[in-house]
Amino acid sequence: MADKMDLFRIRRNLTDAGMSEAEISECIKLIEQKQYTALDKLITKHRLSLLDRVHKYNYCIDCLDYFTHTMKRS
Repeated sequence: MADKMDLFRIRRNLTDAGMSEAEISECIKLIEQKQYTALDKLITKHRLSLLDRVHKYNYCIDCLDYFTHTMKRS
């Protein structure tokens, strides 16, 4: 089982990664139960969610860049 310092570091890392308190609690529970496959699934799900947002905002930036480029040409 992870000690208090490990749990603090884990909690901080997951918070920095943008996980909700409920997701963090679930991760810690899975770690304590040594359910690493389920933990990996949960982390992967969150990672894919973040990646979807990156792609969405990248598209928005591309649209603004295109608009700016078009405005400069006219």
